Amino acid sequence: MKIKPKYLFILLFFWSCIPEDLDVDNVPVAEDKLVLSTAFIPNQNISLLLTRTFSALTQDLANDNEALANILVSNAEVLVSVRDTSILLTEITNGIYADSTLPIYPEEIYSISIKELSTGLEVKANTEMKKPVNFTTLITELEYTGFDTVPHIYFSFPDFSDEKNWYMINVQTFDFERNLLEEVIDGRVFTYLTDDSEILESNIIEDDFVALINRDFETGDSIVVTLANISEEYYDYLERRNNSFFAVEFISEPYNFPTNTENGYGFFNLFAPDNRLVILGEE
Repeated sequence: MKIKPKYLFILLFFWSCIPEDLDVDNVPVAEDKLVLSTAFIPNQNISLLLTRTFSALTQDLANDNEALANILVSNAEVLVSVRDTSILLTEITNGIYADSTLPIYPEEIYSISIKELSTGLEVKANTEMKKPVNFTTLITELEYTGFDTVPHIYFSFPDFSDEKNWYMINVQTFDFERNLLEEVIDGRVFTYLTDDSEILESNIIEDDFVALINRDFETGDSIVVTLANISEEYYDYLERRNNSFFAVEFISEPYNFPTNTENGYGFFNLFAPDNRLVILGEE
């Protein structure tokens, strides 16, 4: 078959437009630091996921269990302090540290100090626990999106009118028969963020959203819906995380997000949540 000159010119033109492969051999490697992330685990007053930095150029955590295991930080000393109380968190599985007895003191400053015993890496952070807020109404419905059936959440709650406030609503499914680490890593939690910039005259925040969790829900399935008053800094952190390609922060390169830690990445945050267990289709 002959190629006519004008088509040959077009082929050569497009071939010349294909860029050469970039040389990534000299890209700087991220400094080795600890990464602190919040894990939402039932019946725990505090639960954290502890990992270390990595390069997405060399590790594909989404498809490589060995690479994922390499960034989990085990055998670390994790100490949380408030007022005159200090509690050493327990490592309940690889890289996850938790405690169910940590006192809840709204409007108090909590401090965390972490040391990885094998490397000596350390990270510290402080956070203020905001005043608790509770749902006034919470209604859920199952809605078909065209791909999956997911929860549609309708809610209202009172706003603290004396100051600017930021709020987080988490919708999470939790399977107690699965491995705890797999359950946390799967990130089957949807986070909805709102503030009090537009509220009703009665100081009530009222809205609705569809929780786009990667599973197909049925009548009788259970979810946990959590409302919390959070800081502006944590709100900004969650907003950046929600807008990233990955919903679970440690699977993306952590230095792309804001941090409140000293000598580390991630975000240390504590809140006094209003947790509601919902059986879908049985309201």
